[in-house]
Amino acid sequence: MNQFHDRLLAVAGAVDELDGLSIEDPGLDGSEVAQEVDPVMQQVGVVSNQSIIVAGTKTPHLLPDLVPPMDRQWTGAFFGWWPIDPQNRHTAIFTEAYTAFVSIATTATPSRLVGDGWRTSATKVLDNAVVAYCSLNGIKPRGQA
Repeated sequence: MNQFHDRLLAVAGAVDELDGLSIEDPGLDGSEVAQEVDPVMQQVGVVSNQSIIVAGTKTPHLLPDLVPPMDRQWTGAFFGWWPIDPQNRHTAIFTEAYTAFVSIATTATPSRLVGDGWRTSATKVLDNAVVAYCSLNGIKPRGQA
């Protein structure tokens, strides 16, 4: 527990600089923000393996207006990731996905759909939309029939 606390303190300055930014901001440079968020995810070090994209975007969702939660299963299916990509190509796939999410958010304005239940933030609405899109279009995570 103390290690996690220390890691959060280590990234507090970077998180503070990003706080207040919104994924819906039309002037947001997704690639630039991804380059700022990626080291934060890596420094938090919630997992001891190389696959930090899932834990890094979800734990403890430090920037709920800026970074959507991502997972191998649905985010990976939506973007066509191979199962090993989050380990071997973390920075590249995070940047690609994040930049796409920024484009979607600035066009669709998901904050207008924020509400109860699973719609707690614009970024969570984006995550829900990915799952719904995949489900409605028969896109299954790799390895699932």
